Amino acid sequence: MQMNLAIKTLAIIVLYCSCSASKHECSNDINYLINNELSRNVSLIGRQKAYLEFNQNDYMHEFLLHTKNNLQNSSTIKNSMGKEIFEHIFNLEELDYLIRQTYQSNDFNYDELKLNRNIVYISKNNAEHKDPIDMLSRAYIFLSKPIFTKNNAFSLVAFSNGVKGEMQGGVSIYKNDAENWKFVATINDWVE
Repeated sequence: MQMNLAIKTLAIIVLYCSCSASKHECSNDINYLINNELSRNVSLIGRQKAYLEFNQNDYMHEFLLHTKNNLQNSSTIKNSMGKEIFEHIFNLEELDYLIRQTYQSNDFNYDELKLNRNIVYISKNNAEHKDPIDMLSRAYIFLSKPIFTKNNAFSLVAFSNGVKGEMQGGVSIYKNDAENWKFVATINDWVE
């Protein structure tokens, strides 16, 4: 009886530790992907200081739904990333998995991001970005939360950047090479 209790207790501890490690690893992946995406976007807009907001989740959701409903007509996306990567990410099962992630509440604390000092994070509680005159000349970077394929081999991040009225954006694809996340391609890019 006591041996049985000890085994159950040990199993609970191991399960807790593995979940904590997985959550920590996911948090590190998100932090790395966001900082990598920020570096890419800062270089695209050509400014040192930029204001960051996470408001592209709906765009990511709509992009995935549109892609799922138009898989036969996705040759542009397939050509920009290669057939093998396309078929890994953009199949019905994987698309459903990615779409479900866009519905899920986000438990990552963006306030704890390790950001470059030239990136100003605009949180829901931060009203600094509401000055209407200053808003027009500021450089903005808008991101979605990173989402991951089932096997954690790829991640997608929707982005847009620029100044109000002169934005560009798309979806960045990253590949996990076991050591780091590597940028693969930008798909569904647009300019306003």
